[in-house]
Amino acid sequence: MGRTARTPPPHAWLIAALITLLGTTCATAASRTTFTRWYAVLMDGQQVGWSRTKVAQSDQPASITTSTRMKIAIRRGPVTMQMAIENTFVETPDGKPIKARSIQRFGQTSVSQIMHFNDDSIEWVTRQGTLKQRREIPLPKVPPGQDASNTPWGWLPPAAAQRLIAQRLAEGAPLFHYWSLDPGLGIEPVRVETRVIGPQDVEVFGKVVPAIAADSSVSKLPDMVTREHLDAQGWAVKSHLSMGPGMTLTIIQADKELATAKVQPPELLASTLIKPDKPLHNPRGLRSAVYELSLPETDGEPATAPPSWPSSGYQRVERPLGSAARIVVDLDQPTPPADDTPTDANLAVTAMLNGTDPVIKRLVKQATRGAATDASTARRAELIRAFVRDFISAKDLSVGLATASEVARTAQGDCTEHAVLLAAMLRAAGIPSRTVSGLIYIDEFVGQADVFAYHMWAQAWLDDAGNAPGRWVDLDATLDRQPFDAAHIALSTSDMADDAMMNDLIVMVPLIGRLKIKVVDTAVSTVPTTDQR
Repeated sequence: MGRTARTPPPHAWLIAALITLLGTTCATAASRTTFTRWYAVLMDGQQVGWSRTKVAQSDQPASITTSTRMKIAIRRGPVTMQMAIENTFVETPDGKPIKARSIQRFGQTSVSQIMHFNDDSIEWVTRQGTLKQRREIPLPKVPPGQDASNTPWGWLPPAAAQRLIAQRLAEGAPLFHYWSLDPGLGIEPVRVETRVIGPQDVEVFGKVVPAIAADSSVSKLPDMVTREHLDAQGWAVKSHLSMGPGMTLTIIQADKELATAKVQPPELLASTLIKPDKPLHNPRGLRSAVYELSLPETDGEPATAPPSWPSSGYQRVERPLGSAARIVVDLDQPTPPADDTPTDANLAVTAMLNGTDPVIKRLVKQATRGAATDASTARRAELIRAFVRDFISAKDLSVGLATASEVARTAQGDCTEHAVLLAAMLRAAGIPSRTVSGLIYIDEFVGQADVFAYHMWAQAWLDDAGNAPGRWVDLDATLDRQPFDAAHIALSTSDMADDAMMNDLIVMVPLIGRLKIKVVDTAVSTVPTTDQR
């Protein structure tokens, strides 16, 4: 594969989905003593790590602290990658939020977000290494008109949610829901719905235990249902989530020794690759292409399309059928931006894209050194793209989802690290930017030929005279000899905002292992590609 295509970690999105879909039941009612439960985490039936939930009550001051920690290891080709997430929530015994913290480690450096809850606002602190950002935001509330919890904000912290689950099970309720907030996924409350099936024994590591079967879903991914087996108090004994063919997640209660046993990480990257109906010839030279994307039926039910197939940059979308989309990628006829224009979020400082980081600002100066003072935005953007391509010298798959500040110091990573560093440097240069998650065609990877792999790149807003009034332009910093080609398919865009980044990424989770691609038409440039620096 050389240096032209590096696939990103769909596994980071899977972990986010796992926390969202399964973490909502990882709490307990108030207890005077510390309460701990351990779980083994499995992917496709093979253990990849562990999860631990710990709950304790304090009298001075009166509070309940719920903490959930998960650590897993997976292989991406020959490389093993470690990832860890820890969420902590402190609340009063009657369910008033006090403090929440999320620590995520997908690269070498962890990113933490701490929320201090006030009556009508949150003090939100984001920290990565020595970099720290503080802001105050309104207290998140459930959307108007929704059937919310009887609190001023409408959602429940973990221990309060667990008490509701236990109460509804004791009452024999066949269906119930509540709103919750996960500090690892930002400040937007999610609706959790549980449909009780009834008593059902379940096997847990060779032992059959009684349980209550139920199906749960969250509003972020309503079509993805988790089969839960709960005890009488609402604790998950076993949870199973199918994310498509060959992609399942299971959490099983275990003792500490079994949960933390040494694992042989499975190789999961190959199962995410997509083979189109026919190969692309000279993919790096494609100027235009037409694809048809579709999702097959699942258990006899028609597949639902993602919220939106993005039309921006060089891509425009036609949707002839419900779950199918006709995608046109044309480098000579970019999509007019219409209402898709930059906002403050496209220049904002975030944990992932910190354009005020002095190291990133220094790299921008290096990248644009020698450019004329009146150089166009397009010229400066391409200089930065080409600089990132050469700057990241350790091009490997060992990093999960590093921030731009980390990449600026390590010069290591795959396509996600190229994308976030490029987007952050563009913002540091005053150019609005965002990241794009999607697919890239590669001739061969991890033993498979002629496939589309999950990928990430950046978009820059260029408003030079020739682009008036401005438009989004795709830039891929993993490419050697040109900024972009038509062998890319965009599936999602993200401002990488602290309160929405994971939500922007996990919308693609239902596509993994299920998406089908038909190549309708292609056109190769008649002009040899050249380095455009």
